[in-house]
Formats: sequence, C-alpha cells, structure tokens
Amino acid sequence: MKRPGLLTPLDGLLILALLAAGAAGLWLVRGVPGNAAAAGRWARVEVDGRTVARVPLDGPRQEWVQGRWGKVLLEADTGRIRVKDEQPLCPRRICLSTGWVSRPGQPIVCVPNHLVVRVEGGSPAGEGSYDAVTW
Repeated sequence: MKRPGLLTPLDGLLILALLAAGAAGLWLVRGVPGNAAAAGRWARVEVDGRTVARVPLDGPRQEWVQGRWGKVLLEADTGRIRVKDEQPLCPRRICLSTGWVSRPGQPIVCVPNHLVVRVEGGSPAGEGSYDAVTW
C-alpha cells in the first residue's frame, strides 16, 4: 500500500494563499512603509502653554525656536522631529537625549525653557490623536 505524503500540491497552494492574505491584512492595517500619512503631519511647539510654532514634518528642515531662557534648534525629517541643539545648554539635557519622536502625541519637553514639542496627527481634524476609544 502506498503511503500518502504530508503535503499535497493543493495544501501548498492553500498555505501560500493564507500567507498572502495575512501579508495583505498587515499592509492594510499598518499602511505602506513610507506612506503619505507621515507627510501630512506637523509638530506643535509651545512655550508657557502658548503655541509659538508649527513645524511641518514633510521633509528635512531645521528651525530655531525661542524658549523662555534660550533658543532651541529643532531638526525635522519626514514624519519625525528632535531637539538638535540648545543655547545655553540645560543642566541635564533631557530634551537633547530624548532623540527623535514620531508618534502623534509624543512630546519632547525642555523644562528650564518651558518648551514642549509635540507631534500632531496627519490631518487638521486631529485624526490619530486618541490613545483609545471606549464604549
């Protein structure tokens, strides 16, 4: 009697179809890497709770912003922003060590300068600004 193999050609085709469906689902949920959603974002810069600048995150740029006690150099790239330099230097340099931030709502805080840099969502309506939704 002939012993059947573990997989038939149809089994292999079914496995490939399931893998393709899973990859397509991930692509739809997460978006395409480097998609246009990041190009519509910006960073809001606040000093003492007042908005002093909005920096688009659509490409490379650098911008000096005046804080309460000194200037801060912001460096933006596609979909992300960081504090690159500050004058005079803060004692702990926490805003410099924060590095790049890219998620909506993610802040960079410079306490001595009373400065907060926060990534805003991809649309003016504030999409992507919620952590969770409950019923």
